[in-house]
Amino acid sequence: APQIREMVAATELKTMQKAVQISGVLNDEAVRNESIKKVEKKGNMGEPSKDKNGRDDNKRTRTRNAFATTGKPFRKRIRVLGPRVPPVTPTMHPGALLHMLQL
Repeated sequence: APQIREMVAATELKTMQKAVQISGVLNDEAVRNESIKKVEKKGNMGEPSKDKNGRDDNKRTRTRNAFATTGKPFRKRIRVLGPRVPPVTPTMHPGALLHMLQL
């Protein structure tokens, strides 16, 4: 691996993407030549499940639980009911307006 780093550093690279691409090619070549060993992936090496939703469900549950503990508490709005006063429209008869005002 140190030799690969030196080879990548020695080349003049225009972009980070190009650097990653060249290091990947050099790494693959070193594995083919058996100068370095390919690292086995750690973790569960058993047969992968056919249904990938198991992990997603766990993630959803964890997200919900985390939000429940960190989210802002929900405040219930209370509507205060007072005496209902109908809107006054200009088309109402003046006598009707006086009657409404003398509750």
